Amino acid sequence: MAVGVGILPQPETSSKDFNEAVKERFKHGPCEDARFFDAARQVNYIEALDLILRQVFIDGDFFWQKLRASDGTSRVRFIEGTYVGNVRRMAAGFDQTQWTDGARLDPIGAVSQWRVLNRPCGDSYTDLVNDLDMRQIKRCRRANGVRGVSALAVAANHIHDVMDIVEFTKAGHKFGAQFPVAIYSDRGAGILGALQRTSNSGTGNESTALSMLPGAGVAALKPGEKIEKLTNTFPGDTFSPFMQELRREIAEGVGVPYEVLYNLAEVGGANNRWLLVELQYLLDELQWMLITQFCKPYYQDWLWHEMEAGYLPGAPEDWWRVEFSTPPKPTVDNGRDGKLLLEQMREGFMPSDYVHAMFGNNGADMDEKVVEIWTRRRQMELEAGAQPGEIFGTLTTRATPAISAPAAVEPPQPSDGNDPNADVPAV
Repeated sequence: MAVGVGILPQPETSSKDFNEAVKERFKHGPCEDARFFDAARQVNYIEALDLILRQVFIDGDFFWQKLRASDGTSRVRFIEGTYVGNVRRMAAGFDQTQWTDGARLDPIGAVSQWRVLNRPCGDSYTDLVNDLDMRQIKRCRRANGVRGVSALAVAANHIHDVMDIVEFTKAGHKFGAQFPVAIYSDRGAGILGALQRTSNSGTGNESTALSMLPGAGVAALKPGEKIEKLTNTFPGDTFSPFMQELRREIAEGVGVPYEVLYNLAEVGGANNRWLLVELQYLLDELQWMLITQFCKPYYQDWLWHEMEAGYLPGAPEDWWRVEFSTPPKPTVDNGRDGKLLLEQMREGFMPSDYVHAMFGNNGADMDEKVVEIWTRRRQMELEAGAQPGEIFGTLTTRATPAISAPAAVEPPQPSDGNDPNADVPAV
């Protein structure tokens, strides 16, 4: 939900033509084709956003390195957090020559270099990369902490417990469905599969044995043995409440409301709205993290090298200006919320650009689309010999408010000496 169909750049330079050229090149380049984005050619820009978010949640942080293609354009190398670390841990304290958690720190703790390992938690490194060329993406949760903290750090143990309990429960259900009958005797109980008698070669005494053979068998019981239906009491009445409590702990550890993560369908409308508001706080934080730590730095690096390579000529001085459109915000009732936004916009309490941004659109683009559609439909009606609005309805008959010309201002006339205010000095 934080990524949706993408967090897309919207150039805001002073040149409209340049803005359109940049959007077209970005759309048909990094957004669509991994060859123009990922050095490993695995994901494009849109797919990378979801990948980054998942890796940050699991590992705590994620890295991307700026690279160059043979034609001088920008490429990205993605590096998992487990590939960045120390070959061996340093003693207490550090200076400019020492490392901590795969980072070389200056005297005040700022990262100057990253150490990339040959494999996860490997024993040797392959690269030492300057911090300007290799960027870290993380949710800052600890002051002076070099590395990020996994969102699953608190919930990991509970997640493993839930997985184990579910596996045991599945095995219990399969067991009860496959073997519904048991043989009871003074020696204990056994599950009835196919039954056979065996003789002990030493004593010659016969005993009842259970053999898991295919097909049905006829039970020949010894004295004191009886067959009873096996009652499988697992899971019991405490299973669901216990699992629910574990899931609540998991949701709190991840930072998402329990109802949103597991049980939103059973929550009422008013409560749904409050839960979505709480969820939106988390989505806003994640989107801001992506924009500031990856989307904007990558976009400006990509644009600079596209201009340097000659693919985007005529760049204005403010070529770096950009905003980003985010996916639509979740809502419980689109009709109700949309009507409220429309009324606020008509009354002048909310600008249309803000409303468009809430639905993941750019305000200027949407205004241009409206004018384009209005002009095209109006022209089609005229060519068909129809009256305005006869074919396409009210969209082409909406009257544009008349703009009255400013009132003419008469030039000042010279005083004839009878003006009572002529000799009054200005105050």
